[in-house]
Order: sequence, then C-alpha cells, then structure tokens
Amino acid sequence: FGVVIAGKMAYNSGGLSRVLRGQIRLANAIGTTVWYANGSAVNTKLTASGAAFTSTPALQAARTQTVGSVTSSTGLDIAAAFVEFMDYNARINTWRASTDPRINHIALPAGPNPTITLVADRINYMNVTRDQLSGINSSLTLAGAPLAANTILVVNVNLGQPYVWSPPNMSSLPASAGSFIVWNFYNASTLQINGNRAVYGTVLAPTAALNFSNNNGAFGQLIARSLTLGNALIRYQLFSSTLPDVPEAIILPLRSISLSGALSGSNVDLQWEVIDEVAIAEYGIERSSNGTDFTEVGVVPSSGDHSRFTYRFSDVAPDLRAPLVYYRIAVRERDGSHHFSAVKAVKQVRDGLWKLWPNPVTDRLHLRYWSGSGGAARIRLLGPGGQLLRDEPATLQTGLNQVTLAGLLQLAPGAYYVELLNERGERLGVERIIK
Repeated sequence: FGVVIAGKMAYNSGGLSRVLRGQIRLANAIGTTVWYANGSAVNTKLTASGAAFTSTPALQAARTQTVGSVTSSTGLDIAAAFVEFMDYNARINTWRASTDPRINHIALPAGPNPTITLVADRINYMNVTRDQLSGINSSLTLAGAPLAANTILVVNVNLGQPYVWSPPNMSSLPASAGSFIVWNFYNASTLQINGNRAVYGTVLAPTAALNFSNNNGAFGQLIARSLTLGNALIRYQLFSSTLPDVPEAIILPLRSISLSGALSGSNVDLQWEVIDEVAIAEYGIERSSNGTDFTEVGVVPSSGDHSRFTYRFSDVAPDLRAPLVYYRIAVRERDGSHHFSAVKAVKQVRDGLWKLWPNPVTDRLHLRYWSGSGGAARIRLLGPGGQLLRDEPATLQTGLNQVTLAGLLQLAPGAYYVELLNERGERLGVERIIK
C-alpha cells in the first residue's frame, strides 16, 4: 500500500498529491468520490464528492486499481498495524542505550554538511536531538558500506514538542535507498516536514499529526496518526531489511521491565514483569489516547526487592474515543528519581474495529465500534433464518462508540445475528451470537 487512511479524507486546499508506487486504501469514503474510470479506465483518483475528475485538491495513484479496492477492508487491520508501529517506535528509541553488537552507534559530526560512515551487516544507528537534526541544514553524506537490506540507517529523534523539519540534501542516493532508511520520531505530537529536499526513507511517527508540505516529496513511507498533504509526490519505497530484530534496550534502574496489556470486556488488564528490582518505591500507571499526553490512572506500591516479580493493574472502563489506548509505567525510586517504561498500545476493539460481548448472551449485549465519522445508524437483531426481530436507532460519533442492546432475556435459546448499518443502509459489521 502506498497510502492507507484509517479515517476519511478532508479536501481543504492544495493541488494534486500523487502516489507513484503502491495502492491507496481509504477506510471511510464519506465526502470522497473514487474514480476508477472517467469514460475509460484511468489511474485511480480521489476527489471531493461532487467535484470533477480534474478538480483539486486530489490524491492519485500511478496505477488503475481494481474497482472497489480503495475502500476494501480485506487484508488490512489498521488498528493492529498501529499497535506494531507504536511498539517499534518505542523500541527503536531505546536502542540508544543498547550494547547489542548488531547495532553500530554513530555520533553525528558537527557542522551543516556532516559525513557519516556505515558498516555492513549492521543497524547503523544515530541518535540525535532536535537541535542536532536542525543543524544538518545542507547535506548529509553517507560513506562506507552502501545502503542495502543488510546495511540500514536508523536516525532516532526524541521530540516531545512540535517540530518543523527541512530534510538534508541526500540526492546522490538512488531512489531505492529509501527502502533502507528509517527516521524514527519518538514521542512526537506535531511534525511538519517542509523544504525543497526530498525525504529518503520511512518517516515513522505514529503518534504525530504530520503536515507534509515538502516540495520534492518522499522516497519511502509516511506513517503518522494523521496526515496533511500539499502538492506532495510520494514515491513509495517499502522498508526492507534482512537483519535480525533487536529487542528493547533497558534504560531503567531495573535490569528489565516488560509491560503487556489486553482488553478484558470494557476494562484493560495490564501486567509488567520486573527483573532485579531494587529500591523501587512504586509504579505509576499512566494512560493516553494519543500516545503523547499521559495522565496517571493508578499507583501500585512496590512489594519489595525481587529478582523477578509480576505486577498487575486493571484500568476500569477507560472510555476513550480512540481505537487505541496507550500505557506506560512510571518507575519511582525511593530516592525520588523516576523513569518511564516503553509505551504499550492496546486496541480497545480486539477484533479489528468491531466487538460484541458477552457471547453467549443472557439479557444485555454490548457493542463497540470504531467510526471515522459521526451520523445516524441502526442496530438490527436477526433470527436464524434472517428474519428481522429488532430494529433500533443509534447515533455514531467520530471515534469509539459503545451501545447496548437490552431485553434479550425473552429470546429462545439458539443462534442469532446482530448487524450495524449506517445512515445509507450500508452494513458496518455483523456477528453471530448465541443465546
């Protein structure tokens, strides 16, 4: 895929943005006309509803996609993908403290035109501050081993605040080099990429609102929480590496802390295993709806010094209108200092964007559904033969919705179907339930 949009397109201003490689996938086509043909077959194009084929702003692929493929839900779980993106984003940030021999740590030379040397068969890793990245205001030259699937470059930037970036000149690289470079923007809330020099590589910023106004576009991928495009030219280059994965590096005053979480009904159950726990006072559990702004939702006191111990916490009904909820652990030492674990993302809807529970049901059935836009909807209960038994109105808001279908106690034992329809009568989800 060249461009994947989990919500819908907003055609505010701008010209024609083009995707030169890969396909376009759009989860919510409200407000969009998808052109597979304009009299005859054309390169697939997205414009505002009611606008002409030649209108702008618009987004166009460099190929004719199969009719219906832009809005298809087959083969792609966006929520699950962003769980992985968040995990990798946090893990890559910890590599700055890693002593793993597979990582070649690079120190950025001073000056506006630095040259760095790559080592073959290594993850060439450069951790820089936002000021250091801004200081590369002309060119970045890569010496040593050429970029390849076994020789990659990872540039890590821990942002934390809004940032405007003008990429360095790397035009001596071939377009294919974009498959072997990652720009990892950790803890990013707002990121703007402008200037006249193309981005080579994948921009990994899953927590950021990304405004991409660069005049020369990208040779790679853009991964962000939201994306604003101008006249952008995205030359899709899939990241590719044959190197083995590197685990999260431990940068806490524990030898290891491993945080995991899972949805349990309407709650999120968290657990974290610590190794070589010494002089820890307590653990603060922090939650976020965007992966950047965290609020403490609970505290678990340390149970003492341990060589290995597992802590647990249940976040009750975190009512956040987002498909993902993010957690981290604030590790507070007895001397008053504190450190944070890596961020863990948990899908609030376990199976894609739709969840029903309990199943089997007795009396009340709960439904969670992620919607890219608001509007009227209907919840229908169907009998085993498809006969309509209940038809109730509902209202969807943008984000995560939860509704309850009550009064099922009188239903005879057996199999039934529950479906959710939007205001146009299109089926958003259907599932078999057992009474």
